[in-house]
Amino acid sequence: MRLSHNSPNQATRRGLLAGVASWLLLAGLPKGVSAQPTAQAPIGSGPETAPSRPPLPQLVGFDVPVPHLRDLEAAKASLARVVDLGANAVRLIVPLYQPHDASREPKLDQRPARGPTDADLLAVIDHARRLSLYTVLVPRVAYTRPRSGRRWADLSPPRWEPWWVAYARGVTHYARLAGRGGIDVLGLGDGIDAALDPRRHPNALNRWDALIADARDHFPGPVVVWAAARRAVVTADALGLDWIGIRPELRFEERDLQTPKRRDQSAARQWRRLAELAEDAVSGQGRPVALAGIGLPARADGWSRPEYAPFAPRIADEGVQAVSAVQSDALRGFLQAWQQYVPAPPGSGDADALSGVFFADWRLDRSGGPFDATHAMQGKPAEAILRRYFSGNHE
Repeated sequence: MRLSHNSPNQATRRGLLAGVASWLLLAGLPKGVSAQPTAQAPIGSGPETAPSRPPLPQLVGFDVPVPHLRDLEAAKASLARVVDLGANAVRLIVPLYQPHDASREPKLDQRPARGPTDADLLAVIDHARRLSLYTVLVPRVAYTRPRSGRRWADLSPPRWEPWWVAYARGVTHYARLAGRGGIDVLGLGDGIDAALDPRRHPNALNRWDALIADARDHFPGPVVVWAAARRAVVTADALGLDWIGIRPELRFEERDLQTPKRRDQSAARQWRRLAELAEDAVSGQGRPVALAGIGLPARADGWSRPEYAPFAPRIADEGVQAVSAVQSDALRGFLQAWQQYVPAPPGSGDADALSGVFFADWRLDRSGGPFDATHAMQGKPAEAILRRYFSGNHE
């Protein structure tokens, strides 16, 4: 039965208590303990009324932002390159636009220079399936006029209720398309951590409960909410999600960036801590972890900023020096720390522990290349690194 959007409920209270208990347990566990996932229902299982789906393999691929497409055939050709590279999955990200973090509500906008039309999105999904790619669909809040100094995750609408009504409308629209298009996994959240924080938004968990119930009415597959690491662990437990969806971010102190050696050591420590947290979460909850947004932009200041914002206005990259080494060094560090969890070829890893890894990103609307300062990996050393890795060369 669908939960009320307005009245508190016992399921939400139990979920919150379970989430808090899980977090306290994780905080006290020793680090470095190997994951021993408990028995669980198949990852592909949906609502009781839905036909059962076969379990998914470990998904390894790219975040693929899907904007309003000027050339659908070029977009399809770009997806084919993902397959040639060796990936077996794509996380298709679609925008819900609002001006900035303090705007009243996000909106579905399918005009040129905004989001994709339904027809184009379904065509991209169909082509991905024809290429034997597993697909994840993720509606993501995007800003058209982001405020300087404000993090993309720090939503602060003047009133939460109107914002939720609009966000739920957009998510439900894409949940219907996910069901129609045969999407394998539906993702939510992804960059709006403030909407998951009960301290900022007291009705948050009740709203998420209701939204997920609505999405499951239209989509029978796994549902995941992506958030920053520790927030993601608590959220998955509190809301009974299929996966623990983590968007990891490298964060450096000023002293870490004084020399390349210090920087690399700091990055390696952060990737190892993430692996330890993921192992503890899988062991404690019996649900797998899925990583998304892995990567840095190929720009001179990429080690410290900016956040991953796949639909940021192009002006954000104008006049920025492109430095491919920033992106490729960060990618090598991740692969070295995580190679035991992400073996080659893609799909051969333990999906019950690590259900997916998605690198940021693969663009349908730009060709990338050495002078591209964004997260796009095509045409840069990062693409060659992944090609070698996917083929089994882990040196």
